[in-house]
Amino acid sequence: MEVTVTNLGGSIRIVDNRDETETSTTTVLKDGVKIFQFGDVCRITFKSGTWIDILFDEVEVIGFTVTTIPSDSDEFYAALLPVMADYNGGTESSPYNFSFKTINEGVTIDIPTEQQMTVFGSMRVDGVLAVDGELILTDLPLDGLDGADGIDGIDGIDGIDGVDGVDGNDGNDGRGIVSESYNAATGELTLTFSDATTYTTSDMRSQSEWKHIQTQTASSSASIDFLLTGGYTQYKIQILNLVSATNIVELWARMGTGGTPTYGTGASDYVHTRSTGLTTSFAAAGTTDSKIVMQGATIGNASTNYFNGELAIVDPANTSHHKGIRHESFSFSSGGTYYTQGTGRYANTAAVTAIRLLLSSGNIASGTFILSGK
Repeated sequence: MEVTVTNLGGSIRIVDNRDETETSTTTVLKDGVKIFQFGDVCRITFKSGTWIDILFDEVEVIGFTVTTIPSDSDEFYAALLPVMADYNGGTESSPYNFSFKTINEGVTIDIPTEQQMTVFGSMRVDGVLAVDGELILTDLPLDGLDGADGIDGIDGIDGIDGVDGVDGNDGNDGRGIVSESYNAATGELTLTFSDATTYTTSDMRSQSEWKHIQTQTASSSASIDFLLTGGYTQYKIQILNLVSATNIVELWARMGTGGTPTYGTGASDYVHTRSTGLTTSFAAAGTTDSKIVMQGATIGNASTNYFNGELAIVDPANTSHHKGIRHESFSFSSGGTYYTQGTGRYANTAAVTAIRLLLSSGNIASGTFILSGK
């Protein structure tokens, strides 16, 4: 793999081979490390303030007894947690840490199976080092007891100064994150690296959060049509400051099926009911119709008039039952100030792929319409 993360007991080692010209190796105590998850990226941050960002498909996590090549970012994050765990990594009492261990005279220390002793600096032995197994020393000064001072030698003749060596080649520039930006509309996090390359995550928003799909602005529009894209199980349409071209008209809703939607207009395609409050309340009994009436003949065309509301539909892709909508609104026209709530269903089991909003007469003069899903 391009990156390996190895558990060394009280410390971890990260070997990064992603740079084609240079391999980077980092060995640190566990209590100096934190991890974060950004979509498909896991960030390992050190006490020094630096960090390493690793994609799940570039890494191999090597524990004491298990080696994991993650299949997704969640498995990568889960595999890192036990590797990054401190296990009292900074204290002498920890059986997993030998980085700060002083072994007193007459005491025997057993290193647990599948673990190792990590030495930062030098290792001093005042006595006997007994090894039942294998002792591997790499660039490690191993000090024994101090010997007796030797006799001073005769001063030698000064040698001739050597020729200056040739300057070495400059190393390659490192690659790190220089900026990050989050798109609230799509839930995507974009990371920009020092070499001007970028990486964009998938949608990081919560499944319970409404995601914006489309906004339409009416301007003498015969209707406002929305395709229910994105594969969500719930959709809502917000209607802001609707004003009609013709005075005192109804607001209707119809549902469409198919990729190029066919909207139901038959006399018995829909059943609907609603309650509107003015000075009194009334409810329209459920009846078959060629549309769902969201607001009776009360929508006006004066500059001071308005209609604000919301329509919601659940599980439109279902093909085993009828699809219904719920609506709620408040409005003002020459007839008065209204609050309306109601529901209606499409008497058809076909999957609903679109919603159409229109008036009983004339065009929609103005208004904003926002479709969201979750």
